[in-house]
Amino acid sequence: MKVTLFTVVALVCAGIAQAQYEYKATINMNGIKADVTIKQKSKTAGVKVNVQKGLTKKFATVPEAGFAYHIHAAPVGKDAKTGKDDITCMTTGGHHDPSEAAPKAVKKYGAYKCNSLDPKNCEQGDLSGKHGNLAATKDGKIKASYEDPYILFPGKKGNIKGKSIVIHNNGTRVACANLVQVKGPKPVKPTPTPVPVPPPTKAGKGKKGFIPHLLQ
Repeated sequence: MKVTLFTVVALVCAGIAQAQYEYKATINMNGIKADVTIKQKSKTAGVKVNVQKGLTKKFATVPEAGFAYHIHAAPVGKDAKTGKDDITCMTTGGHHDPSEAAPKAVKKYGAYKCNSLDPKNCEQGDLSGKHGNLAATKDGKIKASYEDPYILFPGKKGNIKGKSIVIHNNGTRVACANLVQVKGPKPVKPTPTPVPVPPPTKAGKGKKGFIPHLLQ
Protein backbone atom coordinates (compact mmCIF):
# COMPACT_ATOMS: atom_id res chain seq x y z
CA MET A 1 0.00 0.00 0.00
CA LYS A 2 1.31 3.39 -0.98
CA VAL A 3 1.62 5.60 2.09
CA THR A 4 0.78 9.26 1.51
CA LEU A 5 0.36 12.24 3.80
CA PHE A 6 -3.39 11.86 3.38
CA THR A 7 -3.19 8.24 4.54
CA VAL A 8 -1.19 9.20 7.62
CA VAL A 9 -3.64 11.96 8.53
CA ALA A 10 -6.59 9.61 8.03
CA LEU A 11 -5.02 6.97 10.26
CA VAL A 12 -4.25 9.53 12.96
CA CYS A 13 -7.82 10.86 12.85
CA ALA A 14 -9.19 7.33 13.03
CA GLY A 15 -7.00 6.66 16.05
CA ILE A 16 -8.28 9.78 17.77
CA ALA A 17 -11.89 8.76 17.08
CA GLN A 18 -11.27 5.30 18.50
CA ALA A 19 -9.65 6.78 21.58
CA GLN A 20 -12.83 8.44 22.84
CA TYR A 21 -13.92 7.47 26.34
CA GLU A 22 -16.91 5.39 27.33
CA TYR A 23 -17.99 4.74 30.92
CA LYS A 24 -20.61 2.32 32.16
CA ALA A 25 -22.32 1.74 35.50
CA THR A 26 -23.88 -1.72 35.90
CA ILE A 27 -26.43 -1.64 38.73
CA ASN A 28 -27.70 -4.82 40.38
CA MET A 29 -29.02 -3.99 43.83
CA ASN A 30 -32.24 -4.20 45.86
CA GLY A 31 -34.11 -5.84 42.99
CA ILE A 32 -33.02 -3.13 40.53
CA LYS A 33 -31.04 -4.00 37.41
CA ALA A 34 -29.90 -1.17 35.16
CA ASP A 35 -27.06 0.05 32.95
CA VAL A 36 -26.07 3.68 32.51
CA THR A 37 -23.61 4.29 29.66
CA ILE A 38 -21.88 7.62 29.07
CA LYS A 39 -20.02 7.90 25.79
CA GLN A 40 -17.72 10.72 24.72
CA LYS A 41 -18.54 12.44 21.43
CA SER A 42 -16.81 15.32 19.66
CA LYS A 43 -18.50 18.12 21.61
CA THR A 44 -20.86 16.34 23.97
CA ALA A 45 -21.60 13.11 25.84
CA GLY A 46 -24.16 10.54 24.79
CA VAL A 47 -26.04 9.06 27.74
CA LYS A 48 -28.07 5.84 27.56
CA VAL A 49 -30.12 4.47 30.45
CA ASN A 50 -31.44 0.92 30.26
CA VAL A 51 -33.41 -0.29 33.29
CA GLN A 52 -34.21 -4.00 32.96
CA LYS A 53 -36.28 -4.29 36.15
CA GLY A 54 -37.12 -2.78 39.53
CA LEU A 55 -38.31 0.77 38.96
CA THR A 56 -42.01 0.02 39.10
CA LYS A 57 -44.93 2.26 40.02
CA LYS A 58 -45.55 -0.02 42.98
CA PHE A 59 -41.97 0.46 44.23
CA ALA A 60 -41.99 4.24 43.76
CA THR A 61 -42.86 6.27 46.86
CA VAL A 62 -44.36 8.93 44.59
CA PRO A 63 -45.24 7.11 41.35
CA GLU A 64 -45.98 10.26 39.37
CA ALA A 65 -42.56 11.70 40.28
CA GLY A 66 -40.56 8.66 39.21
CA PHE A 67 -36.92 8.20 40.20
CA ALA A 68 -34.15 10.80 40.32
CA TYR A 69 -30.61 9.71 39.44
CA HIS A 70 -27.24 11.42 39.49
CA ILE A 71 -23.52 11.08 39.02
CA HIS A 72 -22.07 11.11 42.53
CA ALA A 73 -18.69 12.46 43.56
CA ALA A 74 -17.16 9.26 44.96
CA PRO A 75 -17.15 5.57 44.08
CA VAL A 76 -19.19 2.94 45.92
CA GLY A 77 -17.00 1.92 48.85
CA LYS A 78 -16.99 -0.52 51.75
CA ASP A 79 -19.26 -0.28 54.75
CA ALA A 80 -17.16 1.06 57.63
CA LYS A 81 -18.77 -1.33 60.13
CA THR A 82 -19.02 -4.58 58.15
CA GLY A 83 -16.21 -4.12 55.63
CA LYS A 84 -18.57 -5.37 52.92
CA ASP A 85 -19.78 -3.51 49.82
CA ASP A 86 -21.92 -0.53 50.78
CA ILE A 87 -25.59 -1.33 50.04
CA THR A 88 -26.81 2.05 51.31
CA CYS A 89 -24.86 3.99 48.63
CA MET A 90 -23.86 6.54 51.28
CA THR A 91 -20.14 6.13 50.52
CA THR A 92 -20.72 7.78 47.13
CA GLY A 93 -20.87 11.21 48.77
CA GLY A 94 -22.85 14.06 47.24
CA HIS A 95 -23.60 14.95 43.64
CA HIS A 96 -20.66 15.44 41.28
CA ASP A 97 -20.46 19.22 41.19
CA PRO A 98 -16.95 20.45 40.22
CA SER A 99 -18.27 23.90 39.21
CA GLU A 100 -19.92 24.28 42.65
CA ALA A 101 -23.28 25.10 41.09
CA ALA A 102 -25.16 24.11 44.25
CA PRO A 103 -23.16 26.28 46.72
CA LYS A 104 -23.40 29.23 44.31
CA ALA A 105 -27.18 28.82 44.03
CA VAL A 106 -27.60 28.52 47.79
CA LYS A 107 -25.57 31.68 48.31
CA LYS A 108 -27.50 33.60 45.65
CA TYR A 109 -31.03 32.20 46.00
CA GLY A 110 -31.03 30.38 49.33
CA ALA A 111 -31.47 26.94 47.72
CA TYR A 112 -30.32 24.87 44.75
CA LYS A 113 -32.71 23.64 42.08
CA CYS A 114 -31.66 22.66 38.59
CA ASN A 115 -33.52 24.44 35.81
CA SER A 116 -33.55 22.17 32.75
CA LEU A 117 -33.84 25.27 30.54
CA ASP A 118 -30.55 26.56 31.98
CA PRO A 119 -28.43 23.37 32.36
CA LYS A 120 -25.10 25.18 32.41
CA ASN A 121 -25.95 26.34 35.93
CA CYS A 122 -26.84 22.85 37.15
CA GLU A 123 -24.55 20.38 38.88
CA GLN A 124 -22.66 18.37 36.28
CA GLY A 125 -23.92 15.19 37.91
CA ASP A 126 -27.58 16.24 38.19
CA LEU A 127 -28.76 14.08 35.29
CA SER A 128 -32.42 13.98 36.30
CA GLY A 129 -32.44 17.71 37.00
CA LYS A 130 -31.20 18.43 33.47
CA HIS A 131 -33.02 15.65 31.61
CA GLY A 132 -35.93 14.57 33.80
CA ASN A 133 -36.54 11.74 36.28
CA LEU A 134 -36.86 8.13 35.20
CA ALA A 135 -40.60 7.58 34.87
CA ALA A 136 -41.88 4.66 36.94
CA THR A 137 -43.51 1.93 34.85
CA LYS A 138 -45.79 -1.02 35.54
CA ASP A 139 -43.11 -3.60 34.67
CA GLY A 140 -40.17 -1.56 35.98
CA LYS A 141 -38.45 -1.34 32.60
CA ILE A 142 -37.24 2.06 31.42
CA LYS A 143 -35.13 3.30 28.52
CA ALA A 144 -33.83 6.82 27.99
CA SER A 145 -31.16 8.45 25.86
CA TYR A 146 -29.96 12.01 25.39
CA GLU A 147 -26.87 14.17 24.96
CA ASP A 148 -25.25 16.23 27.69
CA PRO A 149 -22.48 18.68 26.70
CA TYR A 150 -21.61 19.43 30.33
CA ILE A 151 -20.27 15.97 31.25
CA LEU A 152 -16.48 15.98 31.21
CA PHE A 153 -14.03 13.16 30.47
CA PRO A 154 -10.40 12.47 31.51
CA GLY A 155 -8.10 15.17 30.27
CA LYS A 156 -10.33 17.90 31.69
CA LYS A 157 -10.62 19.01 35.28
CA GLY A 158 -13.80 17.85 37.02
CA ASN A 159 -14.27 14.74 34.86
CA ILE A 160 -16.30 11.60 35.68
CA LYS A 161 -13.38 9.26 36.33
CA GLY A 162 -13.78 7.54 39.71
CA LYS A 163 -17.42 8.58 40.06
CA SER A 164 -20.65 6.56 40.46
CA ILE A 165 -24.32 6.51 39.51
CA VAL A 166 -26.99 6.60 42.24
CA ILE A 167 -30.75 6.08 41.80
CA HIS A 168 -33.11 7.71 44.32
CA ASN A 169 -36.66 6.93 45.37
CA ASN A 170 -38.15 10.16 46.73
CA GLY A 171 -34.73 11.17 48.07
CA THR A 172 -33.70 7.77 49.42
CA ARG A 173 -30.72 6.11 47.76
CA VAL A 174 -31.92 2.71 46.54
CA ALA A 175 -29.28 1.53 44.05
CA CYS A 176 -25.81 2.48 42.86
CA ALA A 177 -22.74 1.33 40.93
CA ASN A 178 -19.36 2.68 39.92
CA LEU A 179 -18.76 4.25 36.53
CA VAL A 180 -16.15 1.99 34.95
CA GLN A 181 -14.16 2.87 31.84
CA VAL A 182 -14.99 0.35 29.09
CA LYS A 183 -13.44 2.17 26.12
CA GLY A 184 -10.85 4.85 25.51
CA PRO A 185 -7.15 5.47 26.04
CA LYS A 186 -5.47 3.19 28.52
CA PRO A 187 -3.50 4.87 31.33
CA VAL A 188 0.15 5.25 30.42
CA LYS A 189 2.44 3.87 33.09
CA PRO A 190 5.25 6.29 33.90
CA THR A 191 8.70 5.09 32.88
CA PRO A 192 10.88 4.81 36.00
CA THR A 193 13.82 7.19 36.00
CA PRO A 194 17.06 5.25 36.32
CA VAL A 195 18.93 6.11 39.51
CA PRO A 196 22.65 6.71 38.88
CA VAL A 197 24.89 4.46 40.93
CA PRO A 198 27.82 6.36 42.44
CA PRO A 199 31.28 4.88 41.87
CA PRO A 200 32.85 3.01 44.79
CA THR A 201 34.42 5.36 47.31
CA LYS A 202 37.93 4.64 48.48
CA ALA A 203 38.48 4.38 52.18
CA GLY A 204 39.78 7.60 53.66
CA LYS A 205 42.99 8.02 55.56
CA GLY A 206 43.13 7.13 59.16
CA LYS A 207 40.71 4.52 60.47
CA LYS A 208 40.59 1.44 58.22
CA GLY A 209 37.34 1.10 56.24
CA PHE A 210 36.17 4.64 57.00
CA ILE A 211 33.97 5.97 54.11
CA PRO A 212 33.31 9.71 54.57
CA HIS A 213 30.19 9.98 52.29
CA LEU A 214 28.20 7.58 54.45
CA LEU A 215 28.22 10.12 57.27
CA GLN A 216 26.87 12.99 55.17
